Amino acid sequence: MWILCYLLLNKSKNVVHLGAKKMVTDLILDDFLQRINDTPTSPIELKVTQSSLQDTTDWQMHFNRMSACEMYDEYKFVINQLMFADIDDVKRFALFEEVNKAVSVLLGKLRVNYQTQPGILDEEKQQGLDTVLSVHYLSIMFYHVIWQRAAARPEVADKKGITGLFRRKSQSLTPTQVIQRCLYSIMLLLRQSLFEKHIGYRKDTQVIWQYLNACFRFAVTNHWQSITLPVKLHSANEYSKQGAPLSIENIYFHCLMVAVTNPYACRRADILAIQKVSTQLIKELIISKDLVEKPYLYIDLEGKQPPKLLEIDDLFNPFAATSNCLFVMFSQLFKRLHQTITQGQISTDAEIKNSARQAKLILNNLQDGLKPAAEYYHSHAKCEVVLGFNNIHYMLANKTSLGNLIQANELPERLKPKTQNTEYLKKYTVVALNKENPQSMCLSHVFSYHNQLVDQYPSISRGDNYHPLSQLQVNSLIAMRKVNGSKTWQLGYIKDNRQGFIDTPAGQPTNKTYLEIEAQVQVHCQNAIPCGVRFQNAGSRQPHFVAAFIIPTAPNNADSQTRLLMARFGYQVADKLVIRIDNKEINVRLTELLNMTDDVEEYAFVRIQF
Repeated sequence: MWILCYLLLNKSKNVVHLGAKKMVTDLILDDFLQRINDTPTSPIELKVTQSSLQDTTDWQMHFNRMSACEMYDEYKFVINQLMFADIDDVKRFALFEEVNKAVSVLLGKLRVNYQTQPGILDEEKQQGLDTVLSVHYLSIMFYHVIWQRAAARPEVADKKGITGLFRRKSQSLTPTQVIQRCLYSIMLLLRQSLFEKHIGYRKDTQVIWQYLNACFRFAVTNHWQSITLPVKLHSANEYSKQGAPLSIENIYFHCLMVAVTNPYACRRADILAIQKVSTQLIKELIISKDLVEKPYLYIDLEGKQPPKLLEIDDLFNPFAATSNCLFVMFSQLFKRLHQTITQGQISTDAEIKNSARQAKLILNNLQDGLKPAAEYYHSHAKCEVVLGFNNIHYMLANKTSLGNLIQANELPERLKPKTQNTEYLKKYTVVALNKENPQSMCLSHVFSYHNQLVDQYPSISRGDNYHPLSQLQVNSLIAMRKVNGSKTWQLGYIKDNRQGFIDTPAGQPTNKTYLEIEAQVQVHCQNAIPCGVRFQNAGSRQPHFVAAFIIPTAPNNADSQTRLLMARFGYQVADKLVIRIDNKEINVRLTELLNMTDDVEEYAFVRIQF
């Protein structure tokens, strides 16, 4: 095994011209990949030795003792040296694997830190996500340079006779083999970069899709789409079942599959689950240059966008003879998802039920994505928004705590609600209302963070930096009202969450990165009535009153019914509850579960007498 034992100290030859701690962005990656003939004017020597395994262990131990910033700088330096070192490509790939294995330790820590945070990522975790993407982009640059150098070398035909045995060492690779390995590895890294962006709800995926499409086109042109290589990239996750490598075509189709499920309408845990399970669903997609089913969902192989639903006012024609598109169709996938959902309804097995839940989420998102886009009218208003069930309850109760709302001083101690910190409960945020219709509102807010690397290993125990929308996540409950409009609060559910970089606003610090957070909210109701509820006979469950809302019937919907909206608390159909406002109480029985998210559940109920 070829071991890295010494690195050149002359960092002035660094080809990726970045500041000491500057990260590789999408724009930098795009610019680098556009430079087809970016080769060195003189060879750079990288000193390697064929030594014992202990040398690799020592180097990795030295690397692991570094801070995150030092690790990133070391990785960037080594990658630049590996790009242009005057060594055989077999050795180059082996060395890259060693270095990539070392940096995967850092990436693993960063990923765990931001993959497990609910809501909007705080500053530390945004920086961690940027670092992970930057490491992937540096790796893509490495393979790009090796690819271009191999493409410039002539492919020598095998010589006949015994002299052909001495033409090339058995360990060497032909230019075609080098290009195939680079192509396969780049597609793995592009897929991983795309999936990391999904986890961070980053919507700026154009550069990734541009090169995913270009790589797939190149593979098809050369009839390489079925190629499978045993490439092990420690920095990129394995998603295929039992770790079996996917073909180039299936790596690309995996990206399509995840994209059409709309990860921006999922919570992080579900995004991660779908990324894994979707490799088993690829074969159910119908992907063809010929459209055989409606609706018209297509991917432009010469474009920069993910799969797109054809709309009436689109200028692009995917059916044109000059277009290079694939159509994605779902009849077989829908059948498979329905079967999985049905199995979950009749099974008591936890794994089957979880698969059914995932299938239902995928099915709902697919069906929503295949509907024509809703019409909105633009707005330039401001909205006050409140997140967090108890915060919403407090604000809708006219800034009254649950204890005061239900006159808890008259109750025995065991029934009194838990004490609340009203200073925390009164927090709200003013956001922009960009567009709306009677069923939906599109809100936006700018969040900034320092554009630098994390300066130490992340720690889950480290306190999060609070920002006003930290609890904003898909399917969470939100209360809204216009600043200069009606004082009545509306309740809604966040259905879609996307974030994109914007230019530094006028007068704002330039050493920060600015993200515009966009949330699509499905309006649920207005005039919700805050109340308290408890179990009539709690048994082993908590006996005290908790916050809840009575949702009246909708005035324009004769089929609607009065509902009870509560935070997840272990309720079940047929449970008997006590609803209390002031010192008035009524007894009710839950009759039907109407809606459930990770945070709240909503039931129809009937009043009962004793």
